[in-house]
Amino acid sequence: MRVEEQTSRHLLLAVIVTVFSVMLCLVTVVMAWEFWMILLMIVGCFSIWLLHIAKIGSDIFYETLCASLTLLGFFFLVYMNLPFLIYRL
Repeated sequence: MRVEEQTSRHLLLAVIVTVFSVMLCLVTVVMAWEFWMILLMIVGCFSIWLLHIAKIGSDIFYETLCASLTLLGFFFLVYMNLPFLIYRL
């Protein structure tokens, strides 16, 4: 794979994960959920940007880290909304 293509794909992944994490952090603060998730999202975003800027680590590791952080945030969001969804039924 060309370096430009790899860099643009990594940049896109980093931006998507960062935007999703910021939105999740805002929802966590507004809804007064588990605040440890904010620290986890900040550390995850910092590590993704560090890998992107320093160009260290393999493609598989970078993509797995991005996917893991996104899925973790998604499952956390679903888990925290589960009582609300059950109550609405």
